[in-house]
Amino acid sequence: MNLEMFLNRKNSFYFLLFLFVSFFVFAQSIGYDFFIFDDLEYLKNNYRLTHFSSANFLWFWTDANTKTPLFFNFIQLIFSTWSNQSASILRIINIIVHAANSFLVFKIILNIMTKFSIQEEELIEPGKLTFISLVSSLIFVFHPTQVESVVWVYSMRGVLASFFALVSIYTYLKFLDLKEKKYIIIASGAYIVGMLFKFSIAAIPATFILLDYFLDKKMTIKKSVMKHWIVLSFGVCFFFIFTYEYTSEYVSGLKISNLDAIFIMLRTSSHYIKKLIYPFHYSLDYGLNFKTYKSFLPNVWQSRLSVLAVVMMNIYSLRVVLINGKNSYVFCYLFFVILMFPGLGLIPHDFQYSSFVADRYLYLGVVPLCLLAAIVTVKMLRIYPAIFPFVPAIIIGGLLITCFNLVRLWGDSEELFYKSYMSNINSDMLYEGMIAYYDKKNDLEKINYLMWLDTKKQIKHRQSYIEFVKYLGQSKRVRDGLITIEAWKQTIDFVDVLYFYLYLEAKLFSYAEKQLEVISKLNPEKLRPLGITVNELRAMLEKSKKEAPAIFSPWEQMTRLKYKPLSERLRAEMERRGYLPD
Repeated sequence: MNLEMFLNRKNSFYFLLFLFVSFFVFAQSIGYDFFIFDDLEYLKNNYRLTHFSSANFLWFWTDANTKTPLFFNFIQLIFSTWSNQSASILRIINIIVHAANSFLVFKIILNIMTKFSIQEEELIEPGKLTFISLVSSLIFVFHPTQVESVVWVYSMRGVLASFFALVSIYTYLKFLDLKEKKYIIIASGAYIVGMLFKFSIAAIPATFILLDYFLDKKMTIKKSVMKHWIVLSFGVCFFFIFTYEYTSEYVSGLKISNLDAIFIMLRTSSHYIKKLIYPFHYSLDYGLNFKTYKSFLPNVWQSRLSVLAVVMMNIYSLRVVLINGKNSYVFCYLFFVILMFPGLGLIPHDFQYSSFVADRYLYLGVVPLCLLAAIVTVKMLRIYPAIFPFVPAIIIGGLLITCFNLVRLWGDSEELFYKSYMSNINSDMLYEGMIAYYDKKNDLEKINYLMWLDTKKQIKHRQSYIEFVKYLGQSKRVRDGLITIEAWKQTIDFVDVLYFYLYLEAKLFSYAEKQLEVISKLNPEKLRPLGITVNELRAMLEKSKKEAPAIFSPWEQMTRLKYKPLSERLRAEMERRGYLPD
């Protein structure tokens, strides 16, 4: 209790410290424009967000298939108060929320470290424990993997969801201290609200069992489950509902076996652990997806050994739990697995069509790393009291410099895309991003060069193209098939790239009807090898619109504005190359 009183008197100071550090690190990003991916499509040019009304507000709760209505309502309120022309206000809010998250991480780590020290009967004076927890929590502020979440505006939903997840964890720790049921209610309520911002926090109720078991010497897993069976049952049901919704028909059609799913989970876990330990190489990570998860390229043996290491950690952790062990290192690892579980790929979801891994998915996963840093610091200070303080200083300095450089990199989309594309040369998303970026810059020459390179990749996925076009007419979830976007483009010759671009590149297909007018003027003989006609394409489009009208309506105006200039230039290019009939 003395520690709590000591901390409460300085809460404002600590929050302002995290706020200052957050702005110090990320302030240079405030003036950046909206990013090509998602920001323009879902935020800046989203008619439902830019034209505030009660109908548009309620639309995300009724007709929309967003599953994250609170996030879009939040953006609606911001746009109605300020403007959608600048991303500055959104980034300022995101930095403030990130600072609040960092403060909550500090409070959580301090609480857990206090319980560990009592459990091990090696009490540490409050001032020293507070300082260690504070320094460890700074890792959460500027760990390089956090840049993507803080700077990329659309990733704000993950930062907001994480705020409520951290509130939920912290209030549960308060429940363990004070045994007052109101904290369970607050923790459950915060979890529900957070889920309406983003699905990534779905496994939070499982952390209650983990905290209960590891922070109480007399507690067993069975006792903890029986103690909180109502909250856990609710969490399991909520998790099942969201998981079922996010697992699409298309993903099911990929026939991912249970063994495949376990392997994907091992690969994603190893990737994230490597990222936490060595975050100094950055690119937009779209290299591990449904097409490539069995490939270990380019770092074959490094990838294999890291997967093997994760297997060994899982076996060791299971052994510790089965014998009722209370190892603090195992606690950190299991804490990481639970926080990251929805995105590890054991249950493949729609949002992983481009990649199973991304830095923005790792946002909460940095919390266990901060806790581990605090635990290691305490243990090392006992062994090397004179030397060890220099080690955290060097590590934090390296993280801070890297974070600064990554924030700067996000200010130059061309450099970011080029660096990322060189790291993931076969990534469909990065290819699309570069096309969209050069379109915005009116650089048709570079667009043509990229498309020419694309046709030179001799990858034969003609059947994938045909199957997806047929699937489009039958599916209510039009985004599910975007995973094969690169494969569709690599068919027959250059003109097929243009066909695909004109028809399917409008990701929500609301502009596809307009593109059909252009396609219908092309030589129909070119479509014949694909086994499909313009009329069939039109029929599929109409069928899809009837089955899922909500998908086509909200972004209709935005999509037309976005793709019309590019379509006109591509049509002019086809005329120049002689692909259009006289």
